[in-house]
Amino acid sequence: MPGEKELSIDARLLSDAIIELNIARRNVTIYPKDHPSVEKSLNRSFDLLQKIFELREDITIAIAKDTLIIDEFFLEKKNPVYKDFALYMNRLGVAYITFKKGITKDELYEFQKTITDKTLVDSPELIEKKFVEQPLKKLSIGFINYDAFSFVDSTNVEENSKKSSIWEKYIYGLLTGALQSEDVSDMIQGISPDALGSYLNRTITDEVKEESYDKVITSYISRPSSNIFSDQEMKKLNELINALKPEIKKQFLASTVRVVSKDVQAAKRFFNEISVDEAVKFINSINEQNLMIPENLKNLIDKFSSLPSMVDEHFIPGSDYIIDDIFLSGDARQLMMEGDEKKFVSEKYMSEIRKLLGYSLPIAGSDVIKEFDKEYNDDYIERYFSQIIIDLLQSDFVTDIEEYRIFINLLNERVEEFVNTGQFGQIYQLLKLISYNEKNKKYPEITEQFIKYFYSDDFLIRLIDTFRIFGRQSREEVWLICDYYGELIIPLLMDALSNEESPIMRKFLINLLKRFGNKLIPEALKRLEDKRWFVKRNMLYLLADSKNIEILPYIRPYANYNNSKVCFEALRCLLNYGDEYGITSLKNSLKSGSFEDIEMAANLSGMYRVNEAVDDLLRILKKRTLSSADVYQKVLVVRALGEIGDPRALETLKDLLVSKKLLFKNAIEHLNEEIYKSLRNYPIDSIQDILKEGLKSKNEIIRSESKRLSQKVQK
Repeated sequence: MPGEKELSIDARLLSDAIIELNIARRNVTIYPKDHPSVEKSLNRSFDLLQKIFELREDITIAIAKDTLIIDEFFLEKKNPVYKDFALYMNRLGVAYITFKKGITKDELYEFQKTITDKTLVDSPELIEKKFVEQPLKKLSIGFINYDAFSFVDSTNVEENSKKSSIWEKYIYGLLTGALQSEDVSDMIQGISPDALGSYLNRTITDEVKEESYDKVITSYISRPSSNIFSDQEMKKLNELINALKPEIKKQFLASTVRVVSKDVQAAKRFFNEISVDEAVKFINSINEQNLMIPENLKNLIDKFSSLPSMVDEHFIPGSDYIIDDIFLSGDARQLMMEGDEKKFVSEKYMSEIRKLLGYSLPIAGSDVIKEFDKEYNDDYIERYFSQIIIDLLQSDFVTDIEEYRIFINLLNERVEEFVNTGQFGQIYQLLKLISYNEKNKKYPEITEQFIKYFYSDDFLIRLIDTFRIFGRQSREEVWLICDYYGELIIPLLMDALSNEESPIMRKFLINLLKRFGNKLIPEALKRLEDKRWFVKRNMLYLLADSKNIEILPYIRPYANYNNSKVCFEALRCLLNYGDEYGITSLKNSLKSGSFEDIEMAANLSGMYRVNEAVDDLLRILKKRTLSSADVYQKVLVVRALGEIGDPRALETLKDLLVSKKLLFKNAIEHLNEEIYKSLRNYPIDSIQDILKEGLKSKNEIIRSESKRLSQKVQK
C-alpha cells in the first residue's frame, strides 16, 4: 500500500462529495425528485464527481462499520457526516461503492432512491437483489457475505480484484491504527491464512507498532463471544505463522503470546480446548524464535509440556484430580477437599469478597448506564469540546494571538460539520462569540475574517438549506440564529419559502418569518410584485398579522384579484384591520353569483363576524333552491350567520326549518342540522321556540343540540 500521509486531491474531492451525498440521501427520503432541495444536493454531488473524473476513471468508497475508506486512506471517524453515511450503508450490508466516469444525475438519484426506499431498507437482501437485477451502468455496489467474507458486485465486473482490494484495506486499517479490531473482526475471519500471510509479507514495514499486530491477531482469530482460541482457530493461526517471512513471524508470535497471556484463566482453557498436535506446533514455533514469555504463561506451558509424565494411571477425565485443567498433588487435593476457607483465606479478605458479591451492578437501560452512554457518545464529546473552546475564547485566559488563532482554527474546522448536521446550538454560540469579540475589539483581524465568512451569502444559503432538513426539531435554536441575523436573513428565508413545495416546510418557514413581526413588512411588500400567485398569497398571509395600518393601500388592489386564494388572503388582511374597503369588497363577493367567491366571502364573514354582511347573507338564504349545490351554499351561509349571531337571521332560519321540500331531502336534512348547530351564539331567549321544536325532532343530532342548549338555559 502507498504510504502517503495526506488524502490525494481526488480523494479529498470525494470526501466533499460524501457530505453532499449524505445530504442528498436525507432530501430524497423527504422530497420528490424534482424538488429544488433534491436537485441542488444531487447537482453538488455530481459536480464534485466530475472533478474527480478529470483525474481518474473511477473511485471507490469502502465501508468498515462506522468508517469510510478511500483508496488507502481512512476518513476521520469523529466526523459525524462520514460516520452517519458509513453506519447507514453498513446497516444495508454495503461493503463498497464505486463511482465511474460517465455517471449521470439520474443514476445518482436512482442509487439514492433505492437505498432510502422504505419498502426495501428493512430488508437489505431486497436492496442487494434490486441492484443485481437492475444494475446501474456507472455505479456499482458490493455487498458483504459475512459467512464467507465474499462480496457480490451488482455489476459482476472485476469481482475477484474488488474483493481482495476491500479486505486488504481493512487489514491496512488495523496496521495503521485507523480501524479497531471490533470494527472488522466479523469481516476478515474468512480470509485464508496463505492469502493473509502473502499480503502481510508485502505490506508490513518497521513502522508498524506492536499493538497493530495484536489487533490483527484478535480480529483474525478471536471469536466475538470469547477470548479463547478453538482448535480450528489454533490451526488457522499456525498456518498463518508458517506463511509469514521469518522477521514478521517473530513479531506475530510475540503478539499472540501477549494476547494469550493477558488472561491466564482463558489461557488454561485455551490449552485444554486445542488438540495436542496444534499446541505442540505452536510451542515449537515459540521455542524456535527464542521469544521472551511472561512468567505466568511460561509456567502454564511448562505444565502442559510435562503433562503426560504426570498423569496418574488411574486418572479419569472430569474427576477431582483436575482443577482448572491443572493436575494437583495429593496434598493440594486434600487441602481443597477440606473446604475450610479460614485455613488459607483471612476473615478480612472474605469480608471484602462478600461485599463484592453483594454489589448490584446497574442493569442495561438504567439511568446510570444511559448517562454513561451519553457521556461517551462521540457527538456529546465533540459538542462539549467545542463549547469549552468557545468559553476559553470568551474568557481572559487566552491572551496570546497565536494561541487564539489556533483555537479559532479548531472551531473553523467544525463549522461545516455543524451546518451539515444541524447543530444549531453550536452555530449560535459561535455567532455570539463573534459579537463578543467584535464588541470588545479582540483580535480584530481574525474576528473580521470570521464575520466575513458567517455573513457570506454562500454560508447563509447553506444554513437555511439545513433549516429545512433539521429545523423543525430545533425550532428555538433556529429562531435564536434568525434573531441574531435580524433583517439580513429575512430575504433569504423568503427565497426559501418561495421555492418550497412541501406544505409542512412552508408552514415552518412562515411561522419562523412571522416571529419577525413588523420587520418583515418592507420585504413582504416588495415581493407582492412577484408574478407567481402563491408568492403573493404567502406575502399577504405574513402581512395579515402585522400591526401597521400603512400597509393597507398596498393590500387593497389584491382584494379583487383574479386568483381566489390571493383574494382571500388580501381580504383577511383588510378585515383584520376593519378596513371599509375590505368590507365593501366582501359584500361585492357575496353578490357576485360566483359559487367560489360566495364560499370565500361567507367563510370570512363568519371568521371576522362582519355584521355589515348579514343582509347579503340572508338574501342568499332566501333564494330559491334549484340544486344540491344551492343547499351546500346555504350551509356555509348558516355557519357564517351563526358565528355573527345577529338576531335578524332567526326569522329566515325558522322559515327554512318549517318549509317542506320533496327534492334534495338528504341535503335539506343536513341544512336543518347545521341550523341547530349554529344557534349557540344567538341570544338564548330568542331561540326558545326553535329549541322546543327541536326536542321533538326524530333527528338525533337536532335533538342532541336542542337538549344541550336547553340545559344551558336552565343553568
